Amino acid sequence: MRVKLLFILSLLLFTSCSPLKNNEDATVKPYKLTKEQSDILQMTPIQEGNRIFYDVTVKNNKDELHATIEYYQNGKKVKEIANIASSHF
Repeated sequence: MRVKLLFILSLLLFTSCSPLKNNEDATVKPYKLTKEQSDILQMTPIQEGNRIFYDVTVKNNKDELHATIEYYQNGKKVKEIANIASSHF
């Protein structure tokens, strides 16, 4: 019984410490606007709290990116505004 328990505990220890594989095709991070970019956007009618920018890094030479813009109100999805695709960037 002790041998089985020791085996199970060691198996859990080794599998929990194994490195994770990175199978992601892209990474997405928030993008911090420069002062100049922020000043230019101040001239648009879109309020500052209603816009978000991201830095997207595509791995493995993928040449197409799909994005969806959704509208939420009071924490609930109201509608899907747009589906955007960009290729060869």
